[in-house]
Amino acid sequence: MIHIAEQAVDKPPIIYQHIKEKKMADLKGTIYVITNEVTGLKYVGQTVYSSNHRIDEHIYAAATGRTTRIATAIRNYGWDAFSVMEIWRGNKNSHPHRH
Repeated sequence: MIHIAEQAVDKPPIIYQHIKEKKMADLKGTIYVITNEVTGLKYVGQTVYSSNHRIDEHIYAAATGRTTRIATAIRNYGWDAFSVMEIWRGNKNSHPHRH
């Protein structure tokens, strides 16, 4: 299950701070945090697609033997040991690479 952060975000996350000409409303995508509830380790990710789609990709990567840190952790601890929270969501009306 994905939870939306309850605190408002006043300015763009650090990865967007280099885009000074853009307004917040124009930024696209979602930034999310996956937390391993056993170890407390956190994985911060970004996607231009839905968070659910991206999480499914992480789970698939774990099931197919990918060696990324998050895939390895999911294999080692099982998906039930993780929680997901969206920390920022931009405008979903268009893909960021299409103008």
